[in-house]
Order: sequence, then structure tokens, then C-alpha cells
Amino acid sequence: LAKGAALGRFRSAGQLGRALGPLLACASYWTVGPALTYAISAGAMLVLSSTMQKIVVRKRA
Repeated sequence: LAKGAALGRFRSAGQLGRALGPLLACASYWTVGPALTYAISAGAMLVLSSTMQKIVVRKRA
């Protein structure tokens, strides 16, 4: 049952990201411009990828 709840939360978060991501990116693009929007997105991806790498390394150890 715990795995099902975790899967449900994971899928819900994914759907929320797919719904809100483009809206927020579009609003940011037209509000602050393309350069800052891409810079913020690149920074967020860098943080996410480094966080995920730390999680994977910790689970392997």
C-alpha cells in the first residue's frame, strides 16, 4: 500500500509539473525576457541534476 501511495504522489507531481511548467515559463518569458528565463531554467536544471546525482551516489554506497 505504501508503494501505491508513493507512486500516486509521484504521478500527481508529474502531472502538476506538466500543467504548470509551460504556463510559468511563458509568463516568465514575456515578463522578464528570454535571456533571464533560460538562465533561470538552466540554473534549476543544474540544481536538480546535482541533487539527483547525490541521491544516486548515496543509494549505491
